[in-house]
Amino acid sequence: MTAYGRWLAAKRPVLQFLAIFSLVMVMYFVLRPTPLITRWLGPLNLRACAVASATVLSWIGEDINAVGVTIVSDRGGLRIQRGCDIIGPSALLIASILAFPIRFGLKIPGILLGIPALFVVNLVRIVSLYYTQVHFPEAFLTVHVAIWQPGFVTVVLVMFAAWSSWAAARPTIDVVDAG
Repeated sequence: MTAYGRWLAAKRPVLQFLAIFSLVMVMYFVLRPTPLITRWLGPLNLRACAVASATVLSWIGEDINAVGVTIVSDRGGLRIQRGCDIIGPSALLIASILAFPIRFGLKIPGILLGIPALFVVNLVRIVSLYYTQVHFPEAFLTVHVAIWQPGFVTVVLVMFAAWSSWAAARPTIDVVDAG
């Protein structure tokens, strides 16, 4: 085997991860502008974020309502727009999990628990943005763009790291007790 062949063999898991990750992300970017996403899944997700955020804020004591994709109160309101949902972060998490070199059965819990966890983090984000809008409107853009956007990507990376550590600690084959 040549030096290049040895190098390539040593880097195979990383290259395979990058290839699968890239393929899944390209699929996401191809599907993102389709009617399935733009007319159905996207608006459904935005409305769910608005209703859930208004519900959480009402539990905290706010007199607030969700009207379509907007949460409205006497103190202020927020319109939840494309990009303020979990579709992009979910695609990033799913791509990372699917690309990770481990048996498929261990990927399912990461995806099935990861997406609802991202929804909860997004609720925290929206609630915090609502309170920023109400109490510190001059800081809203900074909190929204400079803190929460990279923060959400960081959350996805931490979730992937936690899942991959958990998955890597599992046996590589299923052991059946014939016993």
